[in-house]
Amino acid sequence: MKNVHSQPSTKIYVFFLISSLKRCGPVNMLFLLVSQLDFIRFVPIVFTFKNETKNSRLNEFSALGVEVVQCAGILAYIWQLRQRQQQYTAVVFHSHGVIPDLINLMVASLQSVKVSTLHNFPFEDYPMTFGRIFGLLMARVHMVIEKKLVTVTCSVTIKVQIEKKTGIRLLSIANGVPFTDCCVKRKDAKRFLYLGEINHRKNVGFLLRMFALPSLSKYSLTIVGDGPLLEKLKARYGVISNITFLGHVDHPEQYLRTTDYLISASLSEGLPMAVLEGLSYGLPVFLSDIASHLQILNSGDFGGHFHVNDSHDFIVKLDQLLDQRFDREAIKKGAYEQYSDVVMTRRYESLYQKLLADQKGVLG
Repeated sequence: MKNVHSQPSTKIYVFFLISSLKRCGPVNMLFLLVSQLDFIRFVPIVFTFKNETKNSRLNEFSALGVEVVQCAGILAYIWQLRQRQQQYTAVVFHSHGVIPDLINLMVASLQSVKVSTLHNFPFEDYPMTFGRIFGLLMARVHMVIEKKLVTVTCSVTIKVQIEKKTGIRLLSIANGVPFTDCCVKRKDAKRFLYLGEINHRKNVGFLLRMFALPSLSKYSLTIVGDGPLLEKLKARYGVISNITFLGHVDHPEQYLRTTDYLISASLSEGLPMAVLEGLSYGLPVFLSDIASHLQILNSGDFGGHFHVNDSHDFIVKLDQLLDQRFDREAIKKGAYEQYSDVVMTRRYESLYQKLLADQKGVLG
């Protein structure tokens, strides 16, 4: 359990609004933010309104000493938030997701600060997830909500894309991940690891088609993760000797320690936590050339990229990647300075304090 020291005269209460604590990118980011938060100055309280599943991180949040308020539906959620904010003088509402953002807008008082973290580019992500028509409508509605909040994107790339598309002025704080002392040095660079959900947006099928080619049979691909396409892809590619499916793994660190490259063919991302986790272990990365991936690759000597869904370019660029020599310690050092959970949390803490000070000044 995290140590909680004696309370100073002014505590800042941060209400984290999220639908549930089911393991996913936004929840993982929130867990890391809360785990590094300075409990002397900040009191985090997490609010959820959906039932937790077996893939929930609820117990992990509780182990940090963080209060989690589980509400039975949206109405109870709203009631709890309204009741709780009346108890404290300095409150930050920090929401993650469309419905939590809407509730943030509805419930937070004039004295409270209203922050939202946007984890994706909705005009790409939502059509892929919910269908083109409904997805675009949902994206437009979400942007109307974001105009009324202090919106923080998880990457500069997403900030630029949304500002160009909508004209909304945004902030950006990069996602962060834990860094350890582990940095494995490999001599036989033939093992590739995919880590993440297995769905259409992640485009794992493309990777499997590539590694199923006879010309790439000398390289291994390990798939760690679960999702709606897992069983279908496993049935098709599970018999291929150089491809391994491991399904959901609570603690993938053992695979990050024993692979040579982290790989992703995603069609759309915010700032992918799995890629950052690879860098935290000093792993070179091989990524599709979507904007968020290129942001990472342009911020250091971290690996290589290939054109989305271009099999010829994939093979050419793979050969080029394997010819390069990477300094794994330098990868870790360069990534830490930009993408560590500590750096991310200090930036959010500074933002909370600035916004509260500004709000106090406005209200007199």
